[in-house]
Amino acid sequence: MINFSFSKDYDIIIDGFPRSANTFSVCAFEEAQIKQVDVGHHSHDPNFIIFGVQNHMPVMLLIRRPEDAILSFAIYANIPVERALDMYIDFYSTVKPHLSGCVVAPFETVTTDFGECIDLVNKKFNTGFMTFNHTKENTDRIFHIMDQQMEILETDHQLIEQKRPMPTQSRSKLKESLSSELHTPQLEEKMKLANQLYEEIITS
Repeated sequence: MINFSFSKDYDIIIDGFPRSANTFSVCAFEEAQIKQVDVGHHSHDPNFIIFGVQNHMPVMLLIRRPEDAILSFAIYANIPVERALDMYIDFYSTVKPHLSGCVVAPFETVTTDFGECIDLVNKKFNTGFMTFNHTKENTDRIFHIMDQQMEILETDHQLIEQKRPMPTQSRSKLKESLSSELHTPQLEEKMKLANQLYEEIITS
């Protein structure tokens, strides 16, 4: 599933901070195409985005609201919430000066009308990628593919539940319990910065 190297041969780069619908985006994009495409994805490295922009490649930058992305990634990677927050800020602070060479794809749009994101790529980069028809039938098919890939990569069922790139009841409960950690006085300024970055990027 992971396809990441600093190569100029990609047809498109689709990437963002972890837990920002990266897997869904790539699966949906690839399934929508009638011919094979080479997609750079899942680097979660802002320098990969910058590389794509500097080499005039189509780049779709994924972004999710800070609290949701940070909590989801902290659970996925089993790391402290503050560390995930710092990584979010670093990622989007680094990418921000290069937004003119990207199509910004907010999580809410990706997960409800991914075809719109592909249309924006085609318009900005004069490409002819096939769009994704965001029906329940098609999204269910993508989720099934994602589940199959997860089961191939991971045999521990507890870890599958922790890392599955779709919402789960157990993770929702964990996110609720961790949410208070993001709203302590110690992290107030960092959260303000993360939210400011998010707003500036999605309105760019």
